[in-house]
Amino acid sequence: VLDVGAGPGKNACEFARRGMRTVALDLNAEMLAYTRTRAATEGLAIETVEADMSDFSIDGPVDLAAIFQGSLTVLLENDDVIAHLRCVADALVPGGLYVLENEHPRDLLGRGESAESTWEATRDGVTVRTAWGRKDDPFDPTTQIGMDTVTVEWERDGESGTLVDVRPNRQFTATEFKALVAASGRFDVVAEYGDQAADARLDL
Repeated sequence: VLDVGAGPGKNACEFARRGMRTVALDLNAEMLAYTRTRAATEGLAIETVEADMSDFSIDGPVDLAAIFQGSLTVLLENDDVIAHLRCVADALVPGGLYVLENEHPRDLLGRGESAESTWEATRDGVTVRTAWGRKDDPFDPTTQIGMDTVTVEWERDGESGTLVDVRPNRQFTATEFKALVAASGRFDVVAEYGDQAADARLDL
């Protein structure tokens, strides 16, 4: 399995834990180092590849590729998305499967909110509160690119701090994404779901 935009390696470790040959792809060297440390702690074998998701190759094909938590939104141009799809296709065996978790199209169209944008977690005495996006973040409807403010507040042993970053993110309509898949010439869309469940229809 190829975990695209693997980040801190949580999903990659889970795949490896289940006995799969696992490749973690990310552009951030620190994230990949964290993934390797995490895997070594659990005695898991994970291959890491530091590369742009629109320009990469791996050693030996995989049966399954996956991208989680809307990470495809970092690709801002249509050509980058098409190049990405072709790279993934090259990394897969013939008939291989690519699973993409994208933001629900209703969010782009202002017809609802499909996922929570704030969350809190506590581990090893550290509490972290994350907020992704603000109501007043700028959004360009002609490019479908928003400048999302990400705020992370942390507390530990009476100390606290706040980290703020602004990230450009591209959103896709359902028909637009299908057109990009067709333009890649490498994939067929075989199923679409509105959530991480087989009975969650995309149009509900």
